Amino acid sequence: MKKIAILLLMVILILPTGCSVKNNSIKTNKTAVNSQKSSVSNSTGINYNIAKASYTDNGIKIDYPQITKLRDNHKQQKINELIKNEALEIINGYKESGNKFSLDITYKIKWKSSKILSIEYLGYANVTAGAHPSNIEFTTNIDMNKGSSLKLNDIVNIDVSLSQKYKHGKYQPWSTDLNLESAGVLNQVKDSLTSDDLIEQFQQKRAKFYFTKDSLGMSADIAHVVGDHVEFEIPYQGRGSKIILEPSSRRSFINKFLFS
Repeated sequence: MKKIAILLLMVILILPTGCSVKNNSIKTNKTAVNSQKSSVSNSTGINYNIAKASYTDNGIKIDYPQITKLRDNHKQQKINELIKNEALEIINGYKESGNKFSLDITYKIKWKSSKILSIEYLGYANVTAGAHPSNIEFTTNIDMNKGSSLKLNDIVNIDVSLSQKYKHGKYQPWSTDLNLESAGVLNQVKDSLTSDDLIEQFQQKRAKFYFTKDSLGMSADIAHVVGDHVEFEIPYQGRGSKIILEPSSRRSFINKFLFS
């Protein structure tokens, strides 16, 4: 209990006190996002660039990527609209509560190739009527060929086996100030996540996952005292660039899209 209390104090200290109020606007910075190089894994044959766009409105600030210089202008427009809609979808959920709120969210490009664009969003939500701000994490994964959004059940079988792979994956702290492993509570967090709970979360339409060069990252909701969300990465299995998470033919999707 002492360790959890210390971790709670850590969480409180790193949370922001609020967000700045700005006029409603959409801004696009046509300069590629270079500050996130350490988080970006690239494969060959990329035929587009990435620019940062921002939505701001009365305490709400959400940064999201937009692709540029794709030869197919119609597909580029379609993909950008999809990315924007999924990035801003979170606003509707808070509006429905009827309470005043603020959001401060930015993004990381987890994987960028000619076939897949994988985006992770991280930030904070502060509801006036709430007891404390919340830590936010969600993802968008784009099939660049089809110009559509990928769902977790397009990639893997969502079952007990997947829930166990997730819990045995490599823990990925999302903040240098909040590390469950070094705080000594990671095993307790894992124990609190039952297979039924994880399967229910992973079956949701907006189940949170992302791609890296060598792993499939997945995120689950946890108690606020330990950070609100936790991410583990499952290494791809196989020889060389042969990636196989499941035996069925449709699970070869990852191999086809990541390394081609």
